[in-house]
Amino acid sequence: MCFLMRFGLVVAFLLTLATAQAEETKLFNGKDLDGWTFHPQSDDQPEVEQPWIAQHGMLISRGVASGFLIHKDDFENYVLTLEVRTMSTEEGNGLAIGSLGSVFINASPEKAEVALMPKAIEISISGPGDVFFRDIDVDTLFNHKDKWLFSAPDFPEDVDREMGEWNQLKVICNGKRLTVFLNDRVVNQVEPMNRTKGAFAIKADRGAFAAPTFYRNIVIREIREADLKAEKQAQQEFAKVKIEIAQHQAAEDARRAKEKRMRVEAEQKQQQRQQELAKEWTNVPVAKDVKFTADVRQLPYPCLLYTSDAADEDC
Repeated sequence: MCFLMRFGLVVAFLLTLATAQAEETKLFNGKDLDGWTFHPQSDDQPEVEQPWIAQHGMLISRGVASGFLIHKDDFENYVLTLEVRTMSTEEGNGLAIGSLGSVFINASPEKAEVALMPKAIEISISGPGDVFFRDIDVDTLFNHKDKWLFSAPDFPEDVDREMGEWNQLKVICNGKRLTVFLNDRVVNQVEPMNRTKGAFAIKADRGAFAAPTFYRNIVIREIREADLKAEKQAQQEFAKVKIEIAQHQAAEDARRAKEKRMRVEAEQKQQQRQQELAKEWTNVPVAKDVKFTADVRQLPYPCLLYTSDAADEDC
């Protein structure tokens, strides 16, 4: 009986382990680029040998070619986790070293109409947490910024780690709701998403100087109860943040309105004074014929223009 109980516990444990493993998909095997395809940013871009390599259990962008590395499988309703270490920077003149640190979710190998990127949702790691809908047309790009750019609020201070350190990214795609965590802190939540299914891809940029960007432990799994709780908590936090942002925006709008009102009042006073001066000078008598050889004190101008004592006495 004791043996049967132990055997049953072992079987239950193995089944649970197998189920957990079945729920997870490792996109990178740690050894090679099996399942991945690199797409250069443009067709006329010079061909580069091995823009991406696998080494020491890491997927590495060498920072020598712009484009995106995309995985072959599509996913829907999932949790994506990965670690990234970038050697890039956006300081100074804004030119990156190597990669800017972005990933694409719900992606298609087909390139979008603009920006030479895949039809996908881009999540910035160096943002951190800014979300971009890349599957848009030119009109939306220039005239409807609110439909494709979703900037992360400013409240997560120093959420991204120093250059050269590992950052942990977690993304929950639940229906049309996207929740982004960086280093265990929620940084953005977007709803509705314009794409709910697709592949995972990684952005590569050739910066001013080539430097590698490292990725590891890229895993996609099913949504669990703990993820739903984290998503709900993120919704509550974002509700508070949105109120704070709205209050801050209202105060900023009031300040700008006050400054504009004061500026308009000052301009009106200046115009009024100019009109008064013009009216005063209209009534000043000026001789038709002026002898330019005459003494300056005898010229027919108002006395206030004279500077000498003698001129003041003549007035």
